[in-house]
Amino acid sequence: MICPLPSSGIPPDDLLDLIYHYKALLIRQLYLWYRGQEAIVDHLLHRFVLAGRIFRNSERVACNADWLSNGNPAYEMAFWALLDFRDSVEYQLPGNHGITISAFTENGEYDFVSVLPGHEKSTSDVVQAQREALGQRLVIVVQNPDQIPLIAIRPVAAYCVVSPDGKTTYYTTAKEAAPCQPPTSAS
Repeated sequence: MICPLPSSGIPPDDLLDLIYHYKALLIRQLYLWYRGQEAIVDHLLHRFVLAGRIFRNSERVACNADWLSNGNPAYEMAFWALLDFRDSVEYQLPGNHGITISAFTENGEYDFVSVLPGHEKSTSDVVQAQREALGQRLVIVVQNPDQIPLIAIRPVAAYCVVSPDGKTTYYTTAKEAAPCQPPTSAS
């Protein structure tokens, strides 16, 4: 007899809301967000798929088949940076109008802006136009350090380079040669 795995520790609605809000996330990201509860995450994802609530393949979960096929590169990239702050995040949500993710931590608010390759100018224009309305801790997330000089958003707390495998490296200025730690005590 197979006993159902209890979902204690992860409210099912929280996991489902996370997937719906970000449209698509990598399963590895969910495992890291709910670190130590991977079996429960798998169990809940399986139940959601059976109920037709989400879609899943070997690497990603999504709210519908289109998001599953294409993913959501900007959110997935910013979510890697958010995971560095995971232990101090009190509340997080997808942003609007150029802001990819807003997170409220024990150290204050952080706004994460993903800048996809080739979109440096357009993203800079949108975000810089509303810069005064944003928090002072702005983290620009990119795929390649060569993108950083092409970004015209000021001021920023840090630049975060996310490698294809999810490894993050932080720079405090556009000209900085050596990486730094995330600009918070939570790492």
